[in-house]
Amino acid sequence: MSHKSDHLNTILDKINADGGYFLPAIQRKFVWSDKKIVALFDSVMRGYPIGSLLIWKTKQKLSQRKFTEIFTKDIDPRALFTPADEKEKHLVLDGQQRLQALLIGTRGTYLGKVLCFDILANASDPKLTNSDPPLKYKFEFINPDSDGFEHRITVKEMMGYTNAYKLRKFCQKKLEESGVIPTPAELEQIEEYTAAFVQYFASDQLINYVLIDAVVDKDKFTESDIVEIFVRTNNGGTKLEKSELLFALLSSDWDAAVFKINDLREDLKKNKFEFQQDFILKFCLMIFGKKAAYKVEKFRDPEMLRKIQGDWAKISGAVTNIVDFMPAYTPIDDIKLFTYKNSALPLMYFAYKWPEKWKTEKNKQQAALFISKIATSSVFSGSKDTLLDLLCDELSKDQDLDAAKLLTLCEQQTGKSIKFTEAQLLANSYKKKSKVLFLMQAMLTGLDFRPSNPQNKRDIDHLVPQSLLKKLEIPKSDIDQLANLAPLTTKENSADKKALPLHEYLELIEKESAGAKKLFMENHLIPEPPTVWTKETYATFIEARKKLLLTKAEGAGLLDKKESIQAQGEISSEDEDDEETSD
Repeated sequence: MSHKSDHLNTILDKINADGGYFLPAIQRKFVWSDKKIVALFDSVMRGYPIGSLLIWKTKQKLSQRKFTEIFTKDIDPRALFTPADEKEKHLVLDGQQRLQALLIGTRGTYLGKVLCFDILANASDPKLTNSDPPLKYKFEFINPDSDGFEHRITVKEMMGYTNAYKLRKFCQKKLEESGVIPTPAELEQIEEYTAAFVQYFASDQLINYVLIDAVVDKDKFTESDIVEIFVRTNNGGTKLEKSELLFALLSSDWDAAVFKINDLREDLKKNKFEFQQDFILKFCLMIFGKKAAYKVEKFRDPEMLRKIQGDWAKISGAVTNIVDFMPAYTPIDDIKLFTYKNSALPLMYFAYKWPEKWKTEKNKQQAALFISKIATSSVFSGSKDTLLDLLCDELSKDQDLDAAKLLTLCEQQTGKSIKFTEAQLLANSYKKKSKVLFLMQAMLTGLDFRPSNPQNKRDIDHLVPQSLLKKLEIPKSDIDQLANLAPLTTKENSADKKALPLHEYLELIEKESAGAKKLFMENHLIPEPPTVWTKETYATFIEARKKLLLTKAEGAGLLDKKESIQAQGEISSEDEDDEETSD
């Protein structure tokens, strides 16, 4: 890789030109607003850095996508794809939004409007200084059909000048034609602004970029390296997936498979399970014995495509079966509650490999146990593809699903325990609501966590309300601790009740239904609350509930006294982001 720089107008000249700058054939739209484009042009005029580009120079035979000069909301990225060829090309792996914005502003239109420059605008105008971010220069998209547009100074016209004197004369002429005679102060501003425009848009090498030259250094980076670089460096717009560039590297034969995958994802999304394309492809690798690690060469195998297309009904059926299973057998009815999504892959593998076995109640109960134990531990935190491969090897055997055996393999492979010490269990908090929900399900066996009525769905909230504890100046960590949390239904946590002190809440539900107080306290493991809340009485209440929770946790098999296995639960810093990674 080499670091380079170039003139902005030179870069723009090379966009969509032979051997010039194109985009990988990914179906991602331009997402910047007109205000963001205007802010970019203001940055250029000030000489501010506008970020570095990442360019891949290659002769590889693959499709590419043109940049568009004419932006409309309904533009289909696929209409900009070009046939695959082996010509030299420069693909922009990072910087699409910036380059596209510059191209639209200098040579095209945004929703039918042209970017204009008000060269006489006062830099101290509150409309500029109070904008976000604060601006100095007034760029604005104007409808070309509006009155007086012919007298506007467009950026496209200004880009035709590389000499500041000639640009200044052109701007003065446009103003005079519109009946505006600049004052001496305005003439000075025109001179200053036109000089800055030529300097930053034509003279200075304002654009910095990193070039990956695969024409000269053919063996420096593999295709898998390029995919990984693309994902890691592309931080603008919507989060990108490895598969997006992967399919740009493959032939158009994959188009039909991609459409099937995306149709499945749309169907799952309707049920609140929006899995990424990468997830579905990883599943395909696993079921066809390719192992879970993501490598481009695996998808270049024609047999892989043939298998996916020929077996798609069974593949999509296995995925759908597990998605349907989740809300029926676990508290997960929304992917937002699914902390470790990759833990569903072994179950999908089992449902694909042994569809008749999956139909049995026994195996579904074992699957629910596996998911609940994974959800409350961190054995899948930062999970590696090697763990998925190990689990699939076990599930490939002609036998029923055994949650205990799978969990033991997870512990052995990761060096982590699915159980907690007392301190680790109590360290879980409101910050990890989905994990707490599973913990409460394991401990509070008298409650229904899979109700048929959505009004009875449970969500984690505070027993002693936050508003009360904040007034007592209780630290947030003490407010959000496990011992102050409970899985409450919509009715139990209604707006008229949730702010009540706990003792008043219990009195209210007892008035509504005789015996409700006792039942609620038993089901939620609540000690007798104080009638006057202070720092001291809150601390006493919390200690009493901790003892009740720990007793239940021990009975539910959640606690592990062994010191030889690595710590689990929120007390472990590595669990903070719940990242699932690949080897």
